[in-house]
Amino acid sequence: MIKLFAGLLTGAALLALGSCEPKKKEDPRPTDPVPARLTLVRGGTQSGTFGAFVPDSVVLQVQPAGNAPANGYLVSYRLTGNGYVEAANNWGMPRGLLRADARGRIRVRWSLGCDLLQQKTTFYLFDASCADPSQGQCTPLDSVSARATARQGSGWVRACGGEPMSGGLQSSICNCAGRLYMVMGGKGYASQDEGVNWRLLPLPAVNDYVRFLKCNSRGTVYALMENSGVHVSNDQGATWTAVNNGILDHRYPIDLVAEDNNVFVSFFNDGLYRSTNNGGFWRKQLVAGQYWEQYSLLTRLPGGELFLVDKWSNLFKSTDNGSNWLRQTPAAQYVRSQVTALAVDHTGNLVVGSGDALLAVLNPASLTGTVSSFYTPQTHTSHSIYNITSARNRLYFVVLGNLTPGVYAGTPGSYALATPGFTPRIYNYFVKADGSLMLITDSGVYYHAP
Repeated sequence: MIKLFAGLLTGAALLALGSCEPKKKEDPRPTDPVPARLTLVRGGTQSGTFGAFVPDSVVLQVQPAGNAPANGYLVSYRLTGNGYVEAANNWGMPRGLLRADARGRIRVRWSLGCDLLQQKTTFYLFDASCADPSQGQCTPLDSVSARATARQGSGWVRACGGEPMSGGLQSSICNCAGRLYMVMGGKGYASQDEGVNWRLLPLPAVNDYVRFLKCNSRGTVYALMENSGVHVSNDQGATWTAVNNGILDHRYPIDLVAEDNNVFVSFFNDGLYRSTNNGGFWRKQLVAGQYWEQYSLLTRLPGGELFLVDKWSNLFKSTDNGSNWLRQTPAAQYVRSQVTALAVDHTGNLVVGSGDALLAVLNPASLTGTVSSFYTPQTHTSHSIYNITSARNRLYFVVLGNLTPGVYAGTPGSYALATPGFTPRIYNYFVKADGSLMLITDSGVYYHAP
């Protein structure tokens, strides 16, 4: 009994001692990391003119979550209007995606569209684990918007197409049943408002480039591709059908002429072809017995005669719709190597542009006429004439290499620069019904606004 009582006392004492020990502090609950944020540093509210960059860059700041690197996020964007953005130091990124620098900064230039007065660009922040934010399969972590008020400019104004457009010598514009079509940078475009706004056409063939885009008065549009030959559209470029029956090698095209009853195509390795049924079948055309030479600049005169040149600048003529060709030899005072342009003027004369920026207007029967030179030795460079057009009873053409390059217009003995004060390099142009010009340059397409 005594032993049992002693044990109870000992247990009570130990329990009392244990209850006197200080309680251990519980660990604090972990705090959630600050989520990643996207903020607008500069350029959030601006104004500018249609087709031009807003005055200030739009600057964004990526604030990473926790210790994550700031350049470990992706930013996509969406625009209202048909403008576009250009980012500095964004090499290797797919179009439509941006990546911040090591400090988390993103700097873009915003070119306003031509279709809305109030425009907005919204930027979306995504974790780098999102493989393709454009597919809508990832939820953005944050977003921010920049806004701008647009107005119509005056003088030479850049047209809009939803992306940067840069032209070259193969770029061109044609008019087909009240709609303009353009090929530029290997792509086809269409415009329904006299070239102010351009819409990208579906590619006739994937992974290929449009080299020529022409149409006839019936509304049929032809696209000649870099590798996949001729495609035709009867619904204004919405859908395309390949029409290469009879062509042996339809790679590397160098000419396309689309008429209502005849279509001519020429290829670097496979010579000249003609179709009389809208591309249903192509017949090889022998030029002076040759079937494989490089023929280009095919031009039809009002009387039906055809002229073209080969790669050596030899001039050929056909009086039977291209079935037979005879070589023509104009005097050296009229044509020099290399022939760079052929056309017909409003009176039916043959117009030839050749080396040293020489322009000759010749009687097609005698191959004699007038000649004008636009050569200026002070530039110490090659001179050329390209893309001759007859419109409004005048000749238009591009001169490159002289002291005053640009588009010239006029009549023999009275030519003048039609684009004074315009500084971007002009490769081609289009004469609108009112006589104003559209200019294709390496910095875009321009139209003249009052």
